[in-house]
Amino acid sequence: RKVWDRKDAIIITGEGSRFDLVPELFDNLKTADFIHSTPKDAFTDLERVVSETLEKNPDLAIISLGPAGTVLAKKLSERGIRALDIGHLSSSYLNVVQGHARPEHTPATRQLRK
Repeated sequence: RKVWDRKDAIIITGEGSRFDLVPELFDNLKTADFIHSTPKDAFTDLERVVSETLEKNPDLAIISLGPAGTVLAKKLSERGIRALDIGHLSSSYLNVVQGHARPEHTPATRQLRK
């Protein structure tokens, strides 16, 4: 929590992903804006996400984007954006503290409402 304390952050995750901005973890952010990528095979969308993130120029990028998240964190850091690939942090927290299902046992994407 100290890493993002009072920071303007961009949360980068897949559209409809299981990532949650859990208050117990993230309520100390100054601001949180989202950039959504594709729900699967986000590698195909990385250049757009990098470009959009650079336009917003956040203090920090918090990434939960599957295997593409690691590559994205490197691409952003090379361009001067502090980037953290937190993976399943929120889902794992909810599993341990609130007894929710393990991240591996929940669908990668949620049913999107139309």
